[in-house]
Amino acid sequence: MGRSRHRQTNNREYEVYYIKSSPIIKLSWEGADIVKPITVTIPCPPNPAKARKIAQMRKMKEDKMKQARPVIVTYDEEQEKKRLLEEKKKKYQQQQEEAMNELEEKKFVQTKWYMGDYAHTDDDENDLLYLLTQSSNGKWSVLENIHIHQIKLDLLQFDMTKPLDSFMVLRTRMNTPDDTVALMANIISEFLSQRFAQVLVKQRSDDPYDTLISVVPANKAVKTSKEMAAKGYIEGPDPSPVINLNEGDHIEIAFRGNICDTTNRPPLFVYNSNIISELEVYLSEVDKYLQKNFRVYRGKIQIYRCYCDVKEKKAKRQMSVSDDIGQTAITEKIKQHLCDIPINIPKYNLESSPVPVKAPVTIVNDSDPINENLMRYLAVEMGEEWRRLAQILNVSRARMQAILRNIQISDGTEEDARYEMLMSWLKKMPKAVDKVSTLNGALMRCGRDDLTEEIQKRCLVLASILGQQYVRAGKQIIDQHEDVDNVKYCGILCYQCDLLPHQRDCDRIVECGSNEECYGSRLISDDGLTKFRSGCRDKSVCTVRAPIFGKRAELIPCSQCCNTSYCNLETCDNHITSNSKRCLSCKYALTPEDCNLSIQCNTDEVCYTQAIIHNQEKRYRLGCAHKNQCAARFDPVSGGVGRRAASDYCGQCCDGSNCNRELCTGKNIPHSKLTMPPPLSFCRDNSSSACAAHVNECSQDYYKYYQCPYTCKTCGAGPI
Repeated sequence: MGRSRHRQTNNREYEVYYIKSSPIIKLSWEGADIVKPITVTIPCPPNPAKARKIAQMRKMKEDKMKQARPVIVTYDEEQEKKRLLEEKKKKYQQQQEEAMNELEEKKFVQTKWYMGDYAHTDDDENDLLYLLTQSSNGKWSVLENIHIHQIKLDLLQFDMTKPLDSFMVLRTRMNTPDDTVALMANIISEFLSQRFAQVLVKQRSDDPYDTLISVVPANKAVKTSKEMAAKGYIEGPDPSPVINLNEGDHIEIAFRGNICDTTNRPPLFVYNSNIISELEVYLSEVDKYLQKNFRVYRGKIQIYRCYCDVKEKKAKRQMSVSDDIGQTAITEKIKQHLCDIPINIPKYNLESSPVPVKAPVTIVNDSDPINENLMRYLAVEMGEEWRRLAQILNVSRARMQAILRNIQISDGTEEDARYEMLMSWLKKMPKAVDKVSTLNGALMRCGRDDLTEEIQKRCLVLASILGQQYVRAGKQIIDQHEDVDNVKYCGILCYQCDLLPHQRDCDRIVECGSNEECYGSRLISDDGLTKFRSGCRDKSVCTVRAPIFGKRAELIPCSQCCNTSYCNLETCDNHITSNSKRCLSCKYALTPEDCNLSIQCNTDEVCYTQAIIHNQEKRYRLGCAHKNQCAARFDPVSGGVGRRAASDYCGQCCDGSNCNRELCTGKNIPHSKLTMPPPLSFCRDNSSSACAAHVNECSQDYYKYYQCPYTCKTCGAGPI
């Protein structure tokens, strides 16, 4: 490939000097000498600039002749006019022939000023003519002291003094270096000897193993393909790209991949554009146990060009004392890769793969909401997003490939593949891990919030039956069942994060199980960085001393447990000296208990919870509010005016870490009234017509902050 690029670069350099060339003339002589010179006339295309100038002069003359006005004369005057015109025409032709002869006999003298940029342009009418001959080794050389005459615009003439077997004339520019003329002739001769061909590979329709390989000229590829189809060779890959060959090149065939030739014929034939150059092979697989994931055996047919390159090398001959230096010709065999053609052969009499025997996955804890029935339900309801869910749940790629392969072997459906993926995830999950939160979070990232709602409904129903609550904090719970209103939370609330710089950076809250406690750990990763981890842990694990090493070879110098809500914010970390508190922060929570995001407030702020209407549904927003936005005194009722306002609208403040989780829930905890709620990010009236009818009642909190904030102009009430 490197030599080919170098050759193309040289060709572009020589194009600057090249103008035209005559045909390559090949002669055979009976003798070795010529008695007297032979005048040879050969065609050669003219200089384009000179041809354009002559054509322009002829056109001007024709136009001038067409513009001559007719003159009415008598009979005698007209005859005289014709005679004078013919004499003038003969005189003009004679002058033109004399000028042409003088122009051809005049030898152009190359001066220094001419060797500029003008010699590179196409407007130069002057050129040089070289006579070249080809030696026995195929190299071209310039013949000196040969005078070439241009007898016509496209005809050249010279005297041959010795027999020439092969010769040609090159027309070049005036500034052509002498050493590049022979190189240009070699390039032209090599290009003319090349042939553009294509490789056709066709398989017999009734026996795909029987394959015919044919190398044909590119212009005959379509015709040859039809002829092969008439013989029964119809199937097969597309023709190869166009390749360059020379007459008589040896074409070698090789096979790569899981394909081989079973015949004993030598994979070699000679290319000739005038005769059929083809090879018939009978293909077979190399190993029938390879490529089991494919329906066919795959391989490639490699096409090589084998030729000999003759190089001249100077060598010393020691046959005499004088050590004469002579020329020795070295023949080098070259094998050039031309192209690869992909080919397939079918698999016949395949042994059916046995259906893999799988160990049954049994769920021991029947009281867990994540059970086999739920996995089957999710497998039925999920679509193309199940592959994305597998990535989020950290199901390995190897396991996914094994599931798909087993389903293909056992003729299963995609629903079975989804079920196997979910059961594989469930099987590797530890018992103490909150599987509901993990699965719901993954489904929400896949855009299947509807499935998370169904999981929460099943959790609530199960909790009402068993008297326990398996729904973890931090998930969107759809409370549509009246029989689960009295379900009580049995676990404590803990911060849960992984690999943070400090424990106080954690902002996610989860509800632990009845047999779990909060924990916090300080670990040192393999790169020497200190990180913190927190969450829920089984009480039995907390009673045992923490291990020295954790997962991924992490050193854990500290691991502690605690049994009160929000107690693991400083576990194994430095004590927080700030007096500021933390509050739950959510925009559109279904209930205050559903909010699982905790943020750090300023020292002059307190926690608040406010009931709002979003998309015509009652929601709650929680966060931090300035102390001036809340009433200074304790107000255990603080709901508004009227029975309806007390039951629907709620806006309360409290002073304690994450205390707004219990606000607006009916629990009797210390709180005050939210007098100036923070601005609403999405401000709309619940009903424009109803608010227009109660515009005079904007003094009530029920209309001012709950039903009609837009009409009552309280969207931006109070500072943030």
